[in-house]
Amino acid sequence: MKNFLSVGIGGIIGTIARYLISMSLNSYSIFPWGTLAINLFGSFFLAFFLTVALQQFPHRSLLVLAVSTGFTGAFTTFSSVSVEAV
Repeated sequence: MKNFLSVGIGGIIGTIARYLISMSLNSYSIFPWGTLAINLFGSFFLAFFLTVALQQFPHRSLLVLAVSTGFTGAFTTFSSVSVEAV
């Protein structure tokens, strides 16, 4: 149950962060620059975070699960790209 809550809390924070960033960057142009920036940043952030976190926390901790699966998963969700492409 702790794992579900950890992913859920991370997902809530990631969704809010994505909304705020995409609304501020996508309002300037027809091209969705916010979506591109979020997905690029999210990919690099996930790789960096997991590289550092797995060295510091060899056992799976709730923080690693919340940030990697919850936050980054919600932050870089592909459904936003699909909606904006259509």
